[in-house]
Amino acid sequence: MKNATGICSGKSSIADYLVREHYFKRLYLERTVPTPSVEKSATNASIPRTKLSIDGDVPRFEHVEALLDFVTKRWRQRWVTTDIWDGSVLDVLQRRPFFLLISVDAPVSVRWERFKAR
Repeated sequence: MKNATGICSGKSSIADYLVREHYFKRLYLERTVPTPSVEKSATNASIPRTKLSIDGDVPRFEHVEALLDFVTKRWRQRWVTTDIWDGSVLDVLQRRPFFLLISVDAPVSVRWERFKAR
């Protein structure tokens, strides 16, 4: 399964809004598989991830199971991630009733301008 919303669709903007306005905390999941060809530029280089400030109390996770365990113990708190790399990550997260997946998309012209800006 590919990322249904694609690159430069606005996921990070929504996550930033949730952090800023509703006191969510960001969670980061390391990408453990190669960058899919659809997310590579014409020079075959990986698209750089946006560097965001990371809350020192929230670690990066190498495996989705570790992220899920962390959140399950803190299920009443507000968490957000944009790091759903493929269907296997989504399958693990959907095991919990407190997980909500939001699909985000933007017009191709807007996504293209964001991609060029990167």
